[in-house]
Amino acid sequence: MTFDAWSVVEVLGEGGSYGSGYEVDAGVVLTVGHILTDGVPRREPTSAMVRFMYPGADDWLQAHVIWYDGPLDAALLIVATDRSFTAPVRYGELTGADPQHPVACGVIGFPQVQATRHGRDSMGVSGTIDASTQRFNRRYQIALAPLENAEDWRGMSGAAVFCGPLLIAVVRSVPEGFHAGRINAVPVGRLLRRAEFRRALFGTRCVKPAPGQDEPHSALRAPCGPECEVPPLESVELEPLLEAPPRPGPRALTAPHEGGPSVSYLLHPRVRTVPFIGRGPELRRLSAWADSDRPFDAMVVTGAMGAGKTRLAVELAQHLDDDWVTGFLRTEPPDASPPPALYPLTTSTRPLLLVIDYAETRPAWVEPVLRALAEYRGRARVRLLLLSRVAGQWQEDVLRRCEHLGFPVGAERSIRLGALEPHEHDATLPPLSRAAHAFARRLYVRHPLFDLIEPAVEGWLPVNPLRDPFTLGLAACAAAISAFEGAAPGQAAPVSPYEVVLAREERYWMRGAEACGLPSGRETLPLLRTLVVTQALCGARDRREAAAAVRAGRSAHYRHWGADAPSPDQLRTLHYLLSALYPSQNDEWGHLGPHALSAHLIDSAERHDHGLTQSILTAPELASDQRRRGLETVLLGASHRPELIGLGREIADALGESLPPWFTEEPHVPPTPAADLVPRDGFDAEPELHDDTGLDEETYPLDDFGPFDGTSLDSGPGSIGSTGVCDNTDLGGLPDATDGSDGPDEPPDLGVGF
Repeated sequence: MTFDAWSVVEVLGEGGSYGSGYEVDAGVVLTVGHILTDGVPRREPTSAMVRFMYPGADDWLQAHVIWYDGPLDAALLIVATDRSFTAPVRYGELTGADPQHPVACGVIGFPQVQATRHGRDSMGVSGTIDASTQRFNRRYQIALAPLENAEDWRGMSGAAVFCGPLLIAVVRSVPEGFHAGRINAVPVGRLLRRAEFRRALFGTRCVKPAPGQDEPHSALRAPCGPECEVPPLESVELEPLLEAPPRPGPRALTAPHEGGPSVSYLLHPRVRTVPFIGRGPELRRLSAWADSDRPFDAMVVTGAMGAGKTRLAVELAQHLDDDWVTGFLRTEPPDASPPPALYPLTTSTRPLLLVIDYAETRPAWVEPVLRALAEYRGRARVRLLLLSRVAGQWQEDVLRRCEHLGFPVGAERSIRLGALEPHEHDATLPPLSRAAHAFARRLYVRHPLFDLIEPAVEGWLPVNPLRDPFTLGLAACAAAISAFEGAAPGQAAPVSPYEVVLAREERYWMRGAEACGLPSGRETLPLLRTLVVTQALCGARDRREAAAAVRAGRSAHYRHWGADAPSPDQLRTLHYLLSALYPSQNDEWGHLGPHALSAHLIDSAERHDHGLTQSILTAPELASDQRRRGLETVLLGASHRPELIGLGREIADALGESLPPWFTEEPHVPPTPAADLVPRDGFDAEPELHDDTGLDEETYPLDDFGPFDGTSLDSGPGSIGSTGVCDNTDLGGLPDATDGSDGPDEPPDLGVGF
């Protein structure tokens, strides 16, 4: 999500002081504290009045203070509003220092200079931030086009500061000596350090640390446990280069009373729904590798699809010191060719852990990354972690290239992930049981009979040990679904966990279809299945590619009935639905994941309609990059579904593409299948507690989508941005409520990354 002008809020304190704010969650407004205290020291504010910017919101609403911190001069307000919140806010902080290339930012608020006799109009301002300005005062200093005098900025206090899609600070005051050309802002990273702030904004469902363990959000790189929804803190400078965190669907589709989140989202290793299982020796080796004194080092982790490579990388980030910046590099640089796009890698003042997934498929991307890092001779350490399904010549080439560029690689060069060790999978039931209960809590905690049904999850767990983390998580998810929703209609036990999970995901699709006004007849679900396959194959980096994919998928689905000309409204509705089902922070839409689940869906669709995949990828509407990505998706899936090997060769021939070396050199060994679900004795195999379809007479409002106008889900009515010192003049109309000191702070515990 980028900046949303409809989330800008005007704030009025009880004593008449005024300022700005930003809605960071449904009805929750972030602002500064001195607006609410009217400049009275040590006063505890209780309420305020707020007014939103969205159409029809002309009335002032009563808001209540749910969190306030005087030394930080920040507060959270909550207000009852009918406006649905479309997407979670992403938070960030500056992690580099480059005065020659300051970071662009944008601010919008209600300054005094915009006052009219009818009220204040909002004003958007572009500026730049140099991270070095907050070294001592711990506030960002933003350079803006100066106004005539500092008083003209009054009312801008509390305005949100965005750098691209990341909310990084909240405006506080104007420093002296700059002719009203700079403002100070409190970094949101400091707010996220406060446990009270996290509880107020994200709820109290964070797990408590076990005795002897660190505070669960010491790194803020990923959720601390199965029921936590605190987002990671991202690097502003590296955001264009890193894969954004997974994003759930809109609340109208994922709220517990509507059926809960997509299981595809919960299965993503970066969401960390289930506890980390096994791989202790490998994690210790990686931790030692990262903590060494070497300025640069590279490591290759190989293992079959589903072996837990991605989750291992995420856990490594969690175990590093809080100063590290960590993340997965995107498939290829955005909006610019190397080296300009990779320049931020050379300006970091903090240690870097950079992960490249599916590295064997991306040699052309690894090379410019290495060249960019060769230009980095900073004081911080850099670690490059390459994840791959196979070890081949590419691995030796990368390590040799490191040596050539002056990066001597340590003795620890590679780790191979095999099956879980005997002591980890012989006693599979405890971790499998914990995983199943974790899925049950995320999916069904609001179920009226949750406490009664949850014990039945144990009865659906497979007896045979599972050999890799993905199949273990898949079986745990399927067990939770089966316990609460019963066996899939028309299927006799044993049931494949893939089919159980996909059957529930289909109900998620149909909730979205009904909310978008699509017919609920028998034709809708097969069409959606084809379109979700198209999503997984083609992707969509922008709206043009998304429109082409929708046309290609729909044409392939109806190819046996002849060509037709669907109306633009039909295509826009389908595009809108797909963007909502699997939203993406980086692209126009995401896809069903993890990759092993997508591979199963593609194989299943191909078995039911032979030639579907080839028909999609040879559609004339698709761009060449989409065809290439689709072929790569099929070839990658073949490592988990050997049935796709022949299909991949057929599609390569049809597209006139040669098969890549990483595919032709790979030994295609069928993976260990996930155990089927067989209900154990003593448990009801099919509790008849609710409708198997997940749909009933009730209407499912898609409030989070708002009125459909053909735009993407993330498009707002306005956008700003492209990508701390002495406080003397506040912006809220009254003197500062503090003496200029921030007071005692919690120990630094903030990191940036996954």
